[in-house]
Amino acid sequence: MLPLTDVVELGYPTVLVNLGAVVVIAIVVGTILRLLDPRLPGTSTGAQDPELPEVPQPRSGAEAGADQESSAGR
Repeated sequence: MLPLTDVVELGYPTVLVNLGAVVVIAIVVGTILRLLDPRLPGTSTGAQDPELPEVPQPRSGAEAGADQESSAGR
């Protein structure tokens, strides 16, 4: 068990404060990494890879054409 979560030794209020601090630190680090992500080398610029096929999004209407083509061949 982690020492900062030992309820018997520290009590519930202290443990809740400790866990809240861990959550806040995780949110801050995640936010910093999210802000730095576009600036890091080797990250995607948002352009799609031309080698990958385009996959239609659900309920976009594009999948209806694919369903009709597959049923027409039956």
